[in-house]
Amino acid sequence: AAPDLRRAGCGRRRRPALLDDGDRPAAGWHLQWTAKDVALPDQSSSTRLDPGQLLASMDRALAQRPPGDVWVFGYGSLIWRPGFEPADRRMARVRGYHRSLCLWSRINRGSPDDPGLVFGLDRGGNCRGVVLQVPEDALRPVFHDLWQREMLMDSYLPRWLTCATPG
Repeated sequence: AAPDLRRAGCGRRRRPALLDDGDRPAAGWHLQWTAKDVALPDQSSSTRLDPGQLLASMDRALAQRPPGDVWVFGYGSLIWRPGFEPADRRMARVRGYHRSLCLWSRINRGSPDDPGLVFGLDRGGNCRGVVLQVPEDALRPVFHDLWQREMLMDSYLPRWLTCATPG
């Protein structure tokens, strides 16, 4: 089931930034999910997207995709359970964001009455993870599945960024 995630108040929305850290840039652009700023958890703050809203959200993200190969940055379960067969996989680092226990979950680490904290990306610092290359011919089906998994509760902001891989 997709996580019901709510922001725990760890920061404010910030514009995405292009990253330049001296390492070799990975080919293409990378989609990263960062947490939205929302109220502390309560039942009224959960926003579950209906299928039309979910598809529109995915289409907006894909319409903003820069030209080139598409990679997805994983810093948690996407590393060991991406849900698709990547064309390539590389260690990577995103600067400007760090892993933080800053999202409330009523599904993965809690219940409707007692939500628990899960990891999200919050601004500042850097985060090591893995970038997974999405095959061009599988872009829409892969993103559909990723949106069902990661974006169902409207808790993340998808961002197109560059990231670095060890050179």
